[in-house]
Amino acid sequence: MKLMAFLALFVLFFAAPVHADAVAAQGSAAVDPKNYAIALQIVRSFDLKAQLHGVLDVVSKTMSMILNKENPGQSDKINAIVAGAVEKSVSSHLGDMEKNDATVYAQIFTYDELTQLRGFYQSPVGQKFIKATPQLISRNAALNRSIMLSAIQDANRAVIEQMHQDGMKIPQNMGGRL
Repeated sequence: MKLMAFLALFVLFFAAPVHADAVAAQGSAAVDPKNYAIALQIVRSFDLKAQLHGVLDVVSKTMSMILNKENPGQSDKINAIVAGAVEKSVSSHLGDMEKNDATVYAQIFTYDELTQLRGFYQSPVGQKFIKATPQLISRNAALNRSIMLSAIQDANRAVIEQMHQDGMKIPQNMGGRL
């Protein structure tokens, strides 16, 4: 359990911010306004609000479950608090997400490719894909959670083993010695 807590904290406080900084630096690169305009049309067709709700739904359920255990008999109130906080969070971050996503699309795809993508997302199968995305994310997260935890544990064991072999120090909360 300490190991998982350590790994989660490592990702949250060290790996994720470094990755986010690198992505932000890439996101600040010049973007062709013509590409950005069509990319923004594509991104807005995704219904990011529903997708963000789909992602946060997993977190919300876990949060509610934990809070309900600590506050028996108050599930309605807790669920309302969590739902309100999620809705506020989604609303406050939606515009920035659209801008970031459109910027990334505009940087990666040419104008012609963006035009083709727009056509796909406006097609019936593209619309179905957009509508199914929150469910796909939620289901895949639930199905792959244990696999990802196992992969993290396997990687951690391999790192510890190699560091032991190389005579390097390993923090106690990673299963090693200081």
